[in-house]
Amino acid sequence: MVDPGDGGGEVAPNKAASHPARMSTRAPRVDTVIAQAGGVALGICPGRGANHGDTTGSVIPPIYPSTTYARDPETYLPRPLMGAARVPNRVVETAIDAPASNRREVADDDRGRFTTVASAPAHPGKNVYARPDNPTYVQAEAVIAALDGGVGCALFSSGMAAACGLATALLKHGDRCVFPRHSYFACREYFRQHCARIGCEFRLYDCRKGKLQTHSNEAADPRTDEELWRTEGSAVEAAVGADGKTKLVWIETPANPTWDVTDVRRVCDIAHAFGASVCVDNTVLTPLCCAPIRLGADFVMHSATKYLNGHSDVVAGAVVAAVDDERWGAVKSARAMNGGILGSFEAWLLLRGMRTLHVRVRRQCESAAYLAKRLAAHKNVSVCLYQGLASHPGHDVATAQSIDGASFGGMMSIRVKGGADAAKSVCGLCKIWVPATSLGGVESLIEHRATLEGGCLGGDSGVPDDLLRLSVGLEDPEDLWIDLKEALEGKKRKDSDYFPDLAGAKSDGDAAAGAAAAEFDRKRKAESAAIAGKRGHYRDRVRVAVHGVGAPVGNVCRRGCAGRDVPVSDKSVHAKVKGLSYCARSDGAFPDWLRARFPGIRLDDVEAAVAARPELRWGERLPPATANGGGE
Repeated sequence: MVDPGDGGGEVAPNKAASHPARMSTRAPRVDTVIAQAGGVALGICPGRGANHGDTTGSVIPPIYPSTTYARDPETYLPRPLMGAARVPNRVVETAIDAPASNRREVADDDRGRFTTVASAPAHPGKNVYARPDNPTYVQAEAVIAALDGGVGCALFSSGMAAACGLATALLKHGDRCVFPRHSYFACREYFRQHCARIGCEFRLYDCRKGKLQTHSNEAADPRTDEELWRTEGSAVEAAVGADGKTKLVWIETPANPTWDVTDVRRVCDIAHAFGASVCVDNTVLTPLCCAPIRLGADFVMHSATKYLNGHSDVVAGAVVAAVDDERWGAVKSARAMNGGILGSFEAWLLLRGMRTLHVRVRRQCESAAYLAKRLAAHKNVSVCLYQGLASHPGHDVATAQSIDGASFGGMMSIRVKGGADAAKSVCGLCKIWVPATSLGGVESLIEHRATLEGGCLGGDSGVPDDLLRLSVGLEDPEDLWIDLKEALEGKKRKDSDYFPDLAGAKSDGDAAAGAAAAEFDRKRKAESAAIAGKRGHYRDRVRVAVHGVGAPVGNVCRRGCAGRDVPVSDKSVHAKVKGLSYCARSDGAFPDWLRARFPGIRLDDVEAAVAARPELRWGERLPPATANGGGE
């Protein structure tokens, strides 16, 4: 990482400067830009009246929830607003810091660490209606565009909305879209379906095949290119073709969840040679680890829900453009016309989250590298998929594409020996790692990806069933390692094991503290049972005898059978149809109840429902029941 006191990132001083204390000749570093949500680098000076024209001196930017804006009463034109003047272009350093041992100096004529940013105005200068114009967006969009080195940014209501906006703007009937076989499944399936609807050809490519990965020695595939394009994907050169029909090539590197690496520069060269646009999904690496626009990309897409926000409390997306042309105009028009806009409060939360992006990503990269080395050597892990490991087949390309040559993100996957059951067991045994979908937040997440993708797609998504996806958060890396290591080894830990005062007291033989620890574990389990819809720990629940069968008090019917301790599982008087509960003692005849609750139900459906429940009785058939007071 570039040290804050290191002058190597500065621009040559302006000799004409008359005020020695002014910073106009110094390149603001990324930490300053992000922490101040743009700050002087983008002409947004908190507390100096330039915060979207705010004159209160507020350090935090305001939220604009208004849906419409008053026009000038004399000209009927949008009002000229304070703070809309542009400031001179600034040079912004966009490499995150790296440890001195990993620091790699980059020449200005190489990929470069610096981006000249045409500073966005503190306010767009006009507002008419909130769908195309929202002043709450401006500062967040300016920061993201500056970090990616683009000419502009458009916020969307989600990452998928951003992808939809690009598809709408760039593809039409007769075009071709080329998409990576290994990528986020929802985005891949959306483009497949969208292309089918509009009559656009959809082809898959595999970044591990062909000239893009010269180290690959796979045997020749007997299937034709057409078959591969529909299923597994062929080399990108073949998928793009030379007929000029390809209009959009999508890149996701590293690819979720196998983390295959694509050579962005080479794909861009291939696509541009035949007039295609290239969009890179940079959600996982963020602008602090990789700068796709410098590598030739035309657009960068972010699911801002993930790392940019970083707190798992906002759903948002963003698209950044490299050039201000008709394609960029079409993307902004697609957002306004399709209505995939972000709410004002969500935009404000996103900006709030981004102000710690550099701190979070730096820590997550370090923790991920720490964990990857240990997981790769664990006896129950067949392979650790992390592009930062030298053993990863795409490590050299990933290093070349990394801004500082040492930042590889906070995402990885492991393949667990023992197959799907063993992998799912690891998820269940983890205490610190949270078994949940999503990534990039402050909390560490673990997910059996094949279960999710297989359930959504209704079949094999291509993800190995022994694969677990890991999103490394901000917890202590040693805690994360121990938790995952013990889960891989099948060890079960009690909740009280995570509280040193209780665990230590037990080891010292303190009987009272040991009892307190046991009570703590019991209460925690009781809370978990209550969340699952039960009334307490199963050992503490009172059971009563109904027709010779033990029934928990918490599961008795409290409607027509109240006071009789009749369990809802008693099928002689209870039934459930499409989520609605029926009790013979309160709802009357079952056929009449069906007709009342499901208007328009056919007679044969009623008869079928009755026939399917031969044990159910009502009216004169209803069995007698005597109250014993146990349910009160």
